[in-house]
Amino acid sequence: MSDWSDLPADLLLQIAQKIYSFEDLFAFSLVSRACNEVALEENSKRSSNTAPWLILPEKNGTASESREFLSLYRGRVSRLLLPEAKGKQCLSSQGWLMIIEFQREISLVHPISHLKISLPQIIRSTDFFTDKISKFVLSSNPSSNSDFRVMAIYGGDKRLACCRPGDEEWTKIRTSSSPCTDLINYKGQFCVLDDEYRVLAVNFKGSNSAANVQLFSELTTPDFRTLWELRRRLLLMHWFQIGRWMRCYLVESEGALLIVMHVTYGSHIVRSDYRYKSCNFEIFKLDSSKKGLQAVNSLGNKALFLGEHSSSFLITAHRGSGYKPNCIYYAEDLSGEIEEIEDVGVYNLTDGCTEPLPKNAYVSRGSPALWVQPSF
Repeated sequence: MSDWSDLPADLLLQIAQKIYSFEDLFAFSLVSRACNEVALEENSKRSSNTAPWLILPEKNGTASESREFLSLYRGRVSRLLLPEAKGKQCLSSQGWLMIIEFQREISLVHPISHLKISLPQIIRSTDFFTDKISKFVLSSNPSSNSDFRVMAIYGGDKRLACCRPGDEEWTKIRTSSSPCTDLINYKGQFCVLDDEYRVLAVNFKGSNSAANVQLFSELTTPDFRTLWELRRRLLLMHWFQIGRWMRCYLVESEGALLIVMHVTYGSHIVRSDYRYKSCNFEIFKLDSSKKGLQAVNSLGNKALFLGEHSSSFLITAHRGSGYKPNCIYYAEDLSGEIEEIEDVGVYNLTDGCTEPLPKNAYVSRGSPALWVQPSF
């Protein structure tokens, strides 16, 4: 037998199925055309459970055609050629990056294939930061479906806007006067968490139809409301420069919708290059009636990844993956709040301890650290 291309397809598939990391599967795909076909098939099966990379921001005052990324599977920081992101703001969802130029040009870029999809400008105004996009999600993966929508939270008052490839402008979506705090693609529809204890569903009946906004759930559980009021008090404390903050996230877990609350305590004093210490996470699961919330005390063998500027998700933490089960990995951007820093670390739900990740304190005015699930 002369080379890999002579091996039977079923044997190549068995080999691919025993490769855990995306890095090794990608290397396998380069061996031969037959290996590439098998790797593509295997990658599509595991796309939602791929161990993520943490793409690191550019350092202040520097711009490069490559970005550093942290792979805990490899246990090291490597570099990824990404000239499209040089000196630009980046966000992520479903393995794609949204790249925003300061001239307000916006595009989706696949970090591996470098496929680029142009999007309209978010808004035509003179102040970029007033209407800056803070998060986006995709209705489907552009790699497999060209008919998709992009939903984004933007502006200082956290409004919603939506577009499709080829649109000349974004469509602003009216929800309420309350700011949107997080966004997710849940069971084929966009769900939005707002600042009034509500989850809203945004649907589109046809390709060119207007958005239909409906109440998906009003969160009435006493424990949740107590924590939400704590969030309001912490927000008030922030204006008096007390170093505490709370963020809320929507996450899908085996068909259920989770609401995750993260309370951060901090200090203006830098100690060992790690300025913020995360104190607690609270996880709730929306029940089948969509009215009540159940406390979740364990994630089992799952690892949860929270991103303020990237989609949040769960993966199975296999042995040797570099990720720990029943842990929360988070990457938050505290710029513009207390100090311009990143809070990046891992919280263990078993013992309540928080540990920093390598390269844990980031300072960047451009792009924050992003969780990205790589794909072909």
